[in-house]
Parts: sequence; structure tokens; C-alpha cells
Amino acid sequence: MRFTDRVGDELSALEAEALSNAVAMVEDFLLGELVDRFAAVSPTGSVGAFSSQFVPGRYIEFCDVKMLRRLHACLLVVAGRLQDGWGPPRCRGEELVLRAVLDHAEVCLEELTEQPTEAFVRLADLLFEDFDHEYLFDPSFDGIDDPETVEGSQMGVGPLHPSAWFDPFYDDRPVHPMARWDQ
Repeated sequence: MRFTDRVGDELSALEAEALSNAVAMVEDFLLGELVDRFAAVSPTGSVGAFSSQFVPGRYIEFCDVKMLRRLHACLLVVAGRLQDGWGPPRCRGEELVLRAVLDHAEVCLEELTEQPTEAFVRLADLLFEDFDHEYLFDPSFDGIDDPETVEGSQMGVGPLHPSAWFDPFYDDRPVHPMARWDQ
């Protein structure tokens, strides 16, 4: 995978290799979990390679086949933008898969260098418009996804509930149709 503009300018050759490996591995996790879910008798409530690592624990129950298919569409969009000119995530689903890729890129780089690293923190600062999605992973913010609670109404963050993960952040930046498709 080749990276251009903001992404490529920020990465060493080893970091670019780790990021490329991470995109492929996260896709493998998602596709593997999709295959497992299609084969399972009950496609909801189980935890697979992607959801166990990259979906906030309190939202695992929402991670059914439809959700995984939509997240896969977001991954393809994010991977394409990493290669062809970066544009910020357009929905929470894109933020979640970008976070998954960057988190896994750290793991891939550590395997390549055999040293701990935080090389992708700098890149995350460039790629995300904000870090509202991080509230989803912090148990102290449980309830922030509900606009009826004090946490949800006063924090000034966009919708965080899984039902809104594929809603576009802005009207002029549409989300890929496959991520919006609810079939």
C-alpha cells in the first residue's frame, strides 16, 4: 500500500510498512468475523477478532453481521483515503476503524522493530478532526451516548450511540452508501 500527501509525509518506511500491514490485518479480522457470523446459528452476541479488540466492550451486543458489514465498508473507505489523499473521517464508523488501524499499526511496528513505540500518535493527531470517539472506550463516560443524560447533553460531542455510527458528521461529506445500507 502506498501513502500520499499528509499520511506519506509523516511516515518512515518502516512505519508505512506497519500501517499497511495493519490495514490488511484489520480487514482480515473483520472478514474473518463476518464469515464466522454467517456460519453461526446465532449471528449476534458473539465476540470475534475485530469486535473483541476494537469495539468498546459495552457495545459488543450491537456488533452483528450488519454492523460488521458496515464497518468493513468504512475500512475500505479509510484505506482508500490513506492511499489517495486523506480526508477526515465522515462518520463514527470511519473513526472506529481508523482507530483500529492505527492501534494495530503500533503492534505491527513493535513486531518489526522489537521495541515499544508510539509512532502513530502523531499521525492520529493529523488524521482525526477530534477525539470524541475515545469517550466510547472510557468506562467513566458510560452513558455519554445517551443525549437524555447530563453526560450526553452537556459534553458537546456528536452522537455516540451505535445507532448513529454511520450517520454523516456533515451534510456536505457523505458516507459511503454501503456503510449507510441497512440490509
